Amino acid sequence: MDHETNNLYGRLIWVPTLLVLALTLRMLVAFGVDIPIGGDANHYLNIAQEIRTHHRFALNDQITAHRPPLYSIFLAAGRSVTENEDIIRLLQCLMSVGVLYLIFRIMKLLEVDQIGLLGALALGAVSPSWIYYPAVFLSEILFGFFLFVGVFLWSLSLQPKQSRLSIPLLLLSGIFLGLATLTRSVVLLFPIILFAIGVILPERRKLLKPILILTIVWGFTLLPWTIRNYVQFEAIIPVNTMGGIVLWQAANPSPEGFGFTPWEEIDDVAGTRNEVERNRVLTQKALETYIDDPVRTLRLTAIKFLWFWNPWDGDSYGLGTTFNPHTFILLFLSAWFLWSWGIDRKGRPPNSKIHSWILPSLLGYFLLMALLFYGSPRFRMPVEPILWISSGIGFSRIMGMRRRKREIALFVLLGSTLVFFMTGDALKDILRMMVDALFGYREFLGTGST
Repeated sequence: MDHETNNLYGRLIWVPTLLVLALTLRMLVAFGVDIPIGGDANHYLNIAQEIRTHHRFALNDQITAHRPPLYSIFLAAGRSVTENEDIIRLLQCLMSVGVLYLIFRIMKLLEVDQIGLLGALALGAVSPSWIYYPAVFLSEILFGFFLFVGVFLWSLSLQPKQSRLSIPLLLLSGIFLGLATLTRSVVLLFPIILFAIGVILPERRKLLKPILILTIVWGFTLLPWTIRNYVQFEAIIPVNTMGGIVLWQAANPSPEGFGFTPWEEIDDVAGTRNEVERNRVLTQKALETYIDDPVRTLRLTAIKFLWFWNPWDGDSYGLGTTFNPHTFILLFLSAWFLWSWGIDRKGRPPNSKIHSWILPSLLGYFLLMALLFYGSPRFRMPVEPILWISSGIGFSRIMGMRRRKREIALFVLLGSTLVFFMTGDALKDILRMMVDALFGYREFLGTGST
């Protein structure tokens, strides 16, 4: 594509236009669609009510550490301003768009071209999950916002021109990543991965000190909550006590799907309702299940891997069928980017960018957590903004091809998306039968699971 056309795409007016579009779509759903409250949302709201009325973190009149603290605190603060939840939904809409803007800024640091930037912004603006979740009372949006503020500040701290501000930026990054952990504990083990990657990379001398600073600040952010939990439960609980439940359900999925096991059955397996002891027992039982039958574990891991990348996700924001065309387009364009990156060294991002490894390591970490726990669409939420980036670059690569090849690639993308959307559940059933033949899908999840 010539320089003049590239400048046309790069006019600054398109960036605020797409951000306004993103905010409009999120607010239309948040304030125009009646979405029932249930499941995890009730837990968060009940804890928030206890915080407001009795100034304690409790559930069902019991002091608890079952859930991470920050989202319930956020809800309590919002409902202190107004009794209805409009302010909470508005803030979640703004944070959802904030994540989109942060991804734009991270891509600028990576020096992605204008077409790639706008492709990523457009895909992020119309993301069904990031449009849907601001309307509900779940922790995904607040978690994603804290996470990507931390990642952006971290990337910014590694810029040579920010050398004077690198330490303050690292400190702020550690704080925000700590806040993200206190919102969802899934990133609790990420510092271990950081050190492992930092040792492997050639730039380890430049990386290990920032990683150490980041980890220390991250840990100090968790410290007040950890001390509170030790005082209450006489046990070291950095974030919450539900990890054992999720891990056990991942190793022993209900026929209805991951996460659907009744609470009574979970308590019976644990032999106790004490949340600290239950967490310990279920963690041990889950690990024993994984270790005792390695073949079963490998089969279950393969199913989780496919479920994690599955565009037939069947989640509540389905668009007519269980097929999610947006997810499919993200995967198609990301695969195109990886393929073109692999065969064309000239098209690769500059290797000199020391921060360019952060996003792939984060994506790999979340995938690992999904395989250890389970790969539902909610597990994919923090991964999707990273896919916006790779998809935007993939789109740029397609648009940079010769006209004939570009037309063929776009035809394949749009045509296959339309075919899969039209065939919807019928094609999903065929694919599920294939997975069942290879890995014994029905043995784990039954016939009714998506």
